Amino acid sequence: MLYLPLLESFLRRTLSLSFFLTICISCSSDSDSEGLIEEEQQMECSIPLFIRYSNTQTYKLIYDYLGRLSKVDAGNISDENKFSEEFGQDYGLSYKGDTIFVDFLPTDTRVLTILVKNDKVSELRRIYFPSGNTNIWDFQYTPNSIRVNFNYYDYGLQNTYNWGFADYKLDDKDNVISVSKYEYDRGNPTEYYITESQVLTHDNSQNIWHGFHIPFFTQTFFPDSQYFSKNNVLTIETTRFNEDGSENWTLQESYDYTYNEQGLPIQSTSSTGDLQYFSYIGCPNWAWDDN
Repeated sequence: MLYLPLLESFLRRTLSLSFFLTICISCSSDSDSEGLIEEEQQMECSIPLFIRYSNTQTYKLIYDYLGRLSKVDAGNISDENKFSEEFGQDYGLSYKGDTIFVDFLPTDTRVLTILVKNDKVSELRRIYFPSGNTNIWDFQYTPNSIRVNFNYYDYGLQNTYNWGFADYKLDDKDNVISVSKYEYDRGNPTEYYITESQVLTHDNSQNIWHGFHIPFFTQTFFPDSQYFSKNNVLTIETTRFNEDGSENWTLQESYDYTYNEQGLPIQSTSSTGDLQYFSYIGCPNWAWDDN
């Protein structure tokens, strides 16, 4: 299922709290009740609501009553910090059994089909219109690694081509510490060569992207490692390779964060100057009010 674990926990705990307060209102002290309410208010400030980029492009995340992501509204933020739905592509999410359907809105054009098993993505298909060509990813998990295979289906030729695969290595904190990406030789599809590698480090704070399927709305070959990591990335060293295996170039990036009282990021600043801002349900103050 596509939901944030924090949101599911918040909904479950809120229902439990309401029941507890109803049956025990005469048997608990005011201080006890205040402590429980304060704890739930802190949980509220853990659920992502807005994600904004430095160019004012903003995504508003909308959830259904089960705590699942149901819509992503693309818009921007005005000088008065008001959200306007007049920018970018919106997405709607619907659920049927183990499958999540992602549509362009308002046309309801199917763009993604996501198969989920054991609360993890098992297969993902991105359909392109009007050609009908489809990108296909399948996911294989072990306790300390993830392999993502990427294939391309040509609707006109009715043929599927193996494009490449990526290996993600995890540490004991469930963070991706290295990524290796490979492509198959077009002339000899049984042979493959490395195209890119990454080495990563992380902080100890909850990564709000973990468990989200938002990255798959993009048109990248492989998911960004941050969507598999439980904590926020601090440094990335990326190396690109030529087809003969020799190094082409290496890039080092770093990220700094500002956190809220719950230890979640409200601002991310990269070494290249890119900014991201995060706002949470129950926390009305924007992270960028003073910027």
